[in-house]
Amino acid sequence: MKARSILILVALAVLVALAARSLFTVGASEFVVLSRFGKIERSDFAPGLHVRWPFETVQHLDRRLVLQTLPGENVLSYEKKTLIVDLLVRWRIKDPVAFMLASNGNEDQAGQQLGSALMASLKSVLSQRSMAQIVGADSASLTTAALAQAGGTLAQLGVVVQDVSLERVELPDDLRTAAYQRMQAQFEALAKQLRADASEALAKSRADTEQKRSEIIANATRDAQRIRGEGEAQAALVYARGYGRNVEFGAFYRSLQAYRTVLGREGDILVIEPDGDFFKYLHSSGKH
Repeated sequence: MKARSILILVALAVLVALAARSLFTVGASEFVVLSRFGKIERSDFAPGLHVRWPFETVQHLDRRLVLQTLPGENVLSYEKKTLIVDLLVRWRIKDPVAFMLASNGNEDQAGQQLGSALMASLKSVLSQRSMAQIVGADSASLTTAALAQAGGTLAQLGVVVQDVSLERVELPDDLRTAAYQRMQAQFEALAKQLRADASEALAKSRADTEQKRSEIIANATRDAQRIRGEGEAQAALVYARGYGRNVEFGAFYRSLQAYRTVLGREGDILVIEPDGDFFKYLHSSGKH
């Protein structure tokens, strides 16, 4: 009786194990591939609980996006100049059956194959462009061209690439140093040219200013001399008219001007005949 109970318990345990192996669940964020004796049978399971034969196997594959970085690849431009390029790739599984056949369901292995295909395509695209075109181009145009060339490989892998971006495009150390030195020389030449242009402009401005200053002074001097001459002429005309009306007053006024000029200065000695015309009005009576 005891042996029979043990057998029943063992049978129940086996049935439970078989039942547990016959049930599997499918999550909303995964694919499940069912295989029978190594041959893929189904992959179109909806999320939920499903049944299988105990001899069938299931492989769970994540259908969410995978973020993958491809660092430090060397590529050649059209001029055969080396560039260091980093790629950032976001991809996901599209065809789980193709993915299983290409990589045996191994995400790392699939990522390596995907990276190799994308980098090979990118190298082909960049090899047709110059260094200036690569550096100045929109990274989206480069990666789009690379994706177009790698389309066949992506289909074989059963994946779809959401986007690819160039994380880094740099020159190797030796070329980077040479490029910096060349850029420095170009900037120094440009600075020298700018300084020369500024000095030339300053000299021209100073020359123009000096010329205008000389013209202004010359015009002012000319106008002053003209005005002074006109004033002197008018004064002479007034004097002449005054002298013409009263000759005696004119003589008297000229004598006063001479007295003011000659007399009264300290240290001067005059030798003049007292009865001469110079002292005429000094000796004359008040009637003059």
